[in-house]
Amino acid sequence: MAAARARLRGPSLFSRLFAAFIASGVIVATPLIYLSWRAATEGALLRLEQTVAQQLDTIVRGFEQEFALGLLRSLRALENSEALSAFHLSPEDERIVTTKGLESALLRMQQDFPSYSGIYYFDRDGGLVSGVEDGVRGTLAGTRVDAQAGANAPGSWRRTPFREVFQRVRTPSVLLSSGN
Repeated sequence: MAAARARLRGPSLFSRLFAAFIASGVIVATPLIYLSWRAATEGALLRLEQTVAQQLDTIVRGFEQEFALGLLRSLRALENSEALSAFHLSPEDERIVTTKGLESALLRMQQDFPSYSGIYYFDRDGGLVSGVEDGVRGTLAGTRVDAQAGANAPGSWRRTPFREVFQRVRTPSVLLSSGN
């Protein structure tokens, strides 16, 4: 009979208190766990953004040091080179000889800066005067910047950037053309 009464009474006091504490613990802990997870996620994203921004800044500074400043120095050195002056001051019939000197200056520049894949000198009409590519002289000989070639033509992938830059440079600005 006592066993039958125990079954009818339901769960014991300990079981009811245990269930109540578990339920209240879950109710209190769930928002705290969610807030903690959210704060950790936002903190991780913030650290990731800061790390990426710092790495990009490092890459930009490295690019400026490695390429931009070096490229400006290279252009100034070529601009002031005797080979370029000799080419510009030579008559048309001697340009074949002075072109070789210009080519040698370009080759030396490329050897000094191995990150340059090619250096080219175009005349004002868009014709290639001289060029070196990967340590080889006379690359793209006779190439014109504005040459109309198909996308599959040899060297067409090289001409596209030349054409874009040449179009910008060829068009004089208003200040230069007005003499101001």
